[in-house]
Amino acid sequence: RKHFDGTVPPGSKNFVGDASLVPALANGLVAFFGQAAALGCDEAGFPAYTGPPDMLALHAPMAITGVEFDFFNDALLGVMRGAGVDGTDLAATRAVLESFRSVIVTAPTFC
Repeated sequence: RKHFDGTVPPGSKNFVGDASLVPALANGLVAFFGQAAALGCDEAGFPAYTGPPDMLALHAPMAITGVEFDFFNDALLGVMRGAGVDGTDLAATRAVLESFRSVIVTAPTFC
């Protein structure tokens, strides 16, 4: 939650407290994961990703742990599953998500 409520990094957008920001976040995620280098969505009219290209620079200030990374991925896949996305596409999405682990997880995970 702290990565979405404006707490981490300090001064970031509060997606939890301001529902008007959520569509832009969701659309950005769809565009990012749909791009050719990720899931390869090539349907006419599919949104182009226009956000920051450097995922390490974007996520490093967030100090995301492996546990937080897994929680986000599981939540995202759960929403997709609930929307009727099939197992093959869920597995492909999980693989793409995992391919970013090394640049998004920048904080140690303590058990």
